[in-house]
Amino acid sequence: MIDIFGVDEAGSIRATFPDCEALHALLDARPSQDSCCLRFIDPYGDTTFNQLQLPVLAAELRAAAANGAPALRARIEALAAFVESDRETQMYVKFVGD
Repeated sequence: MIDIFGVDEAGSIRATFPDCEALHALLDARPSQDSCCLRFIDPYGDTTFNQLQLPVLAAELRAAAANGAPALRARIEALAAFVESDRETQMYVKFVGD
């Protein structure tokens, strides 16, 4: 399982995305290796994206979800909205793998 957090510069958790299984289901579908961000999410380690990378990550999530089942699409759309929700300077989205 991959936990998903919005964190500040000090690493303090500001928000938590509740549906961690959505990303796992998407990654199991093997997103293409030509993605800029998705391919670097490590299910066994930590991956952090900064405010400049977040719009790219959100766009890749939406593109990957467009090919999925409607139920998965809605869950990944919610994740993309979470990724876009806080683009303040020095705010990050962190994926914490097992």
